[in-house]
Amino acid sequence: MTGVQTCALPISIEFLLLQRAGFACGREQSPANWQAQDLVTADVVYEGGKEDYRNITIGGKPFKKSMEETGGAWSTGEFGTILINLFNPGTAAQFHFRQDSLPGMVR
Repeated sequence: MTGVQTCALPISIEFLLLQRAGFACGREQSPANWQAQDLVTADVVYEGGKEDYRNITIGGKPFKKSMEETGGAWSTGEFGTILINLFNPGTAAQFHFRQDSLPGMVR
């Protein structure tokens, strides 16, 4: 890939919100039978070519371990790839100011 390198990406802090789901025991394993389990939130900081998950909560309660230790299947590393693709000149992405916001501010 040309144009944007991971080390050249800006520091980025984003809020991650994941609704985890699973199958009830004894039920057919199809998407129609998925049941919500919990909600995982975290701040994702991308700096120096690496993702760092901070302020992790599960079901609204602080989780003091790593994202990988929350249980279930997890995939990490895509955040940087998404940023690379987003800022690649080939995407011709356009950005427009929408509104100011502050942490905890609801509009």
